[in-house]
Amino acid sequence: AGRECFFICAPIHEGLRELLLRVAELLQTLPPIAEYEPEPEPETPIDAERFTIRREGDRFIIDAPFLEPVLATIQPDDYESGDYAMRLLPDCPSPENAGPALLAFVGDGVYELLAREWLASFGNRPAGALSRQTVRLVSAPAQAAGFAAIVDRLTEAELAVFKRGRNAHVGRVPKNATPAQYHCATGVETLFGHLYLTGQTARAAELFCAMAEATELEF
Repeated sequence: AGRECFFICAPIHEGLRELLLRVAELLQTLPPIAEYEPEPEPETPIDAERFTIRREGDRFIIDAPFLEPVLATIQPDDYESGDYAMRLLPDCPSPENAGPALLAFVGDGVYELLAREWLASFGNRPAGALSRQTVRLVSAPAQAAGFAAIVDRLTEAELAVFKRGRNAHVGRVPKNATPAQYHCATGVETLFGHLYLTGQTARAAELFCAMAEATELEF
C-alpha cells in the first residue's frame, strides 16, 4: 500500500483540516499507553553524626564524610539532581541540640544578609562603597563593638546562647581582630544563628539595627 498524501497550502490553510482529521483518526488506532509504577528509590544509609564544623578565620570548614557520596550525585545545572540529593540529606538538628559552631555557621550568613539589607535602606550607593561597608559591618571588631549596644537588651536565654558561642573553641584568629573580639563575634553569630533557626527573624533584625547604628559608616 502506498503512503497517503495530502496537498496543502499553508498560507491560506488549504488542506490542513483534512490532514489534521486524518492524523486524529490514526491516533485513535494506536494501542493504549502503558503505565508503570515508579521504582522505589534506594535508601542510602547515612551516618550524619560523624561530622565536624570548625572555623578558620572568616571560613567555616565542614568535615563530613557522609556527604561525599551525596555530593557526587549532584549535577549543579540539573534541578532534579539537586532535589534528589537534598532528599538524601538528614534533617538539620534542632537549634536546641545544635552546637555553637553550627549556629555560628548559620549566623554568619544571617548577619551578612542583615548588613546588606540595612545598607540598602540608605538608597543608591556605589557598589564598591556598599561592599566596603558590608565587610566593615561583619568584621569581628565591628561585631564586638556593636555587641556592647545590645548586651543590656538580651534576655537570659539569648545571653546564654551568646556565651555558648563566645566560650567555644575557635581556630585561627584573623589579623584584624584580637582574640577577645573574635570570641565575642563568634558569640554574636551563634546568637543570630539561633534566632534565625528558631524563627525569631524580627528579633534578629531588631538587635542588628541596634548594633549597626553604633557603627560609623563612611560612604
